[in-house]
Amino acid sequence: MKCIQYLHSKNIIHRDVKPENLLLNADYSILKICDFGFARFLPEREYDLTDYVATRWYRSPELLVGEPYGKPADLWALGCMIGELVDSQPMFPGDDEVDQLYLITNLIGDVTPRQRDYFSKNPKFEGVELPVTKRFETIEMRYLGKI
Repeated sequence: MKCIQYLHSKNIIHRDVKPENLLLNADYSILKICDFGFARFLPEREYDLTDYVATRWYRSPELLVGEPYGKPADLWALGCMIGELVDSQPMFPGDDEVDQLYLITNLIGDVTPRQRDYFSKNPKFEGVELPVTKRFETIEMRYLGKI
């Protein structure tokens, strides 16, 4: 999406990319992004951004575990929307952060060791085990015959 590319070229991240924040004109020829309430300039240090942004279903794994994040978080949300366009179903409709991580790892595999470390050190997940997926579906399997 050109609007996200433009924002990123100006060192701005939207942080709430989701279908509800896209606007189409009457003949569907113009697409615009709205709701810049969470948008921020990228800070000098990666720890200067809050982790409570974005609608849960479109949050990237790094956002969910409390890892520092940047432009890729917007791109993750765009990917989630593309999946939703294919079959009219949210890719990861988790009930909470842990369920969200479970759904993500079920489709793409385990989180990175760094993300696992951030999860284990995050006080909001104290006493909670990060879901481990032994066998997972792939994106290709999920959308086979739908594209």
